[in-house]
Amino acid sequence: MKKIDANLRGIVGLNADLAIADVSELEFLKKNARYLKQEKYQQLSENIAEDGGLTSIPLVAMTGNGKYEILSGNHRVKAAHQSGQEHILVLCIDEVLSREKKIAIQLSHNALEGKDDPQVLKSLYEELVMLDMKKYSGVDEAVFAELEKLKTLSMTGDALRFKAITLMFLPNEIDRIQETFDRIKDRVASTGAWLVHEEDYDRYLDAMEITKSTYDVKNTALAVTILLDNFEKTFDMLNGFSTRVSEEEAKKKKKTVPLIPIFDTYNIPFDLALKLNKVIEDAISSACIKKDEKYKMLELFIDAYWDGKGANNG
Repeated sequence: MKKIDANLRGIVGLNADLAIADVSELEFLKKNARYLKQEKYQQLSENIAEDGGLTSIPLVAMTGNGKYEILSGNHRVKAAHQSGQEHILVLCIDEVLSREKKIAIQLSHNALEGKDDPQVLKSLYEELVMLDMKKYSGVDEAVFAELEKLKTLSMTGDALRFKAITLMFLPNEIDRIQETFDRIKDRVASTGAWLVHEEDYDRYLDAMEITKSTYDVKNTALAVTILLDNFEKTFDMLNGFSTRVSEEEAKKKKKTVPLIPIFDTYNIPFDLALKLNKVIEDAISSACIKKDEKYKMLELFIDAYWDGKGANNG
């Protein structure tokens, strides 16, 4: 291993140095999770031979016996050797790392990689005119055949602004949540995937905020559980409800429904809520309605409205 005199401290991680290594003296990983199909490996070998060497630098680390093990770039080094390269440029770590650290480095170099946007990949590939350049790219044209089957709008990750959240539930909670979601899927089964409008997502956030403030909870997972509780209570009520049902039919069905289909809102102004609550409390104290039947206040409002309208018409 011949070090290259260059001050890379603070530039290259793990205190690694640039060095020229004899390929025959490097040790390959005995257990490597990453593999290449034969045709891909062959193309890699041909590219290295055409370029006259590697165009990306493998990472090696010192072992306990003073040799160097390839942590990243095993296939590239092997293909370079097969292509006749006896010496290659490497980044070398001159310290003996723990096995756990070496495995973590190996896996991270394989796992932390980007994904191709199919539309952009196809556009770039179509700019390649020469067949040998298409072959050199290593792109499998089969991915474009799959792309033609998809008639959807492609959106790159950079075009979306999002935050990842994690909800944690207890075992008994997740079982009930899954059961509820299964019920929803049974009613709205679909083979398609759909996007929702941003305002619909805002409605979800509003529902979460209302739930948290109403039940005085701060835990989002608990708020979701409460939402599902309320959904289960109203699921059957909403099923089949229509404002076109006659009063006689409604009495026969004897159903209850949430107020949202009638008022088209979850909220009322705060000052109106105060007035309404005061009237309901007075009606209860006057024995006009029962404490557990506050909704019957609506009947009093309705009767008063029709009585007043009749008086005005008279």
